[in-house]
Amino acid sequence: MKGQSKGTVYAHAYFSASVERTLAAENFGIQCAGLTSVALTAFMVESYLNYLCERIYDYESRASKYLDDSDQEEIHNTLKLMKDLNKNEPFNVKLAEILGYKSQADIMLKYLRKSVHRKQRDAFDKDIMSSNEFNAMERVYKFSTKDKLKSVLKACNTPQAEYDKWLQVNDQLFEARNALAHGRTEHVDASFSSAESRSVSESVPTVSASWQEQCTLEKATVMYEESKDLIHYLNDSFLSELQPLNRLSTQLSAVS
Repeated sequence: MKGQSKGTVYAHAYFSASVERTLAAENFGIQCAGLTSVALTAFMVESYLNYLCERIYDYESRASKYLDDSDQEEIHNTLKLMKDLNKNEPFNVKLAEILGYKSQADIMLKYLRKSVHRKQRDAFDKDIMSSNEFNAMERVYKFSTKDKLKSVLKACNTPQAEYDKWLQVNDQLFEARNALAHGRTEHVDASFSSAESRSVSESVPTVSASWQEQCTLEKATVMYEESKDLIHYLNDSFLSELQPLNRLSTQLSAVS
């Protein structure tokens, strides 16, 4: 048998599934589960933001998907609004303008531009005109996760209080992740006392490094749930995909 397969593998969904399995595992160990979950949650958020920025950047493809997913009456009503737009523009560009997709891309790029060094901004403007992929821009300018999050929150007109909340969720996660990623062997000097009548081995607590304390299982679970809420918020604001963290991949295969 021979064949050909095409498909898309969603990294953020795989990282989410990996966290779920880590938290559910009974033999993982509390400390190891916490450390692993923090790292995977950070991977999940970063990969989702890369995916989302790519989708927002390619507003013409979003317009095509709108035509595929919407009913005929809705499409007809939308097309009537395009009559006053520049007739020289491509159809999908005009449709993206009506749907607000182009405006979202422009706002996202405006705030990403602010994160780029002043000396690079002229090159950034030229690259916007010539690049068809956000990932190509990402490789050159290496936007931080926080800058990407700020730009998409601005693009969907997030109220200030909610904007601050989501940035705090992101900051807490990546502070823990960075403490873990840059963790060093630590000399710990800590006092303890115990009034319980247990054996010495049971009464003496295990020393913990600072990066371990930031990545306890309890804290890791909270960070994962808050990060899922962030992703669902962004999904509802832009893509409206069904269960964005449950779809691991799509595939179409032909065999002969």
